[in-house]
Amino acid sequence: MPSISHDEALNEQLQDADFAAMYLTAAIEDGDKAVILIHLNRVIKARAGMAELASVTGRERGSLYKSFGENGNPLLETFMAALELCDLELRVVSKNAIQQVA
Repeated sequence: MPSISHDEALNEQLQDADFAAMYLTAAIEDGDKAVILIHLNRVIKARAGMAELASVTGRERGSLYKSFGENGNPLLETFMAALELCDLELRVVSKNAIQQVA
């Protein structure tokens, strides 16, 4: 059985929208902006591709790679377009609701 790299295995797992959502949720819970952007970058590459995001947003791929890089700062509009393209959405819940579940 041929082995695959960690990146290839992760890309395969990220094809599943539920896994991609859990992957991004874990990054958001980490709270580090760089981690969130790196994880979202990986999800975009695995699920849609930067070329497709560039087409949808009208922005250049190079600009998107910077926006979703470790030191990036994407516009909210671009962030939301990336989530939509990857068949994901952003939700907000109160801290009280989270504490009651835990």
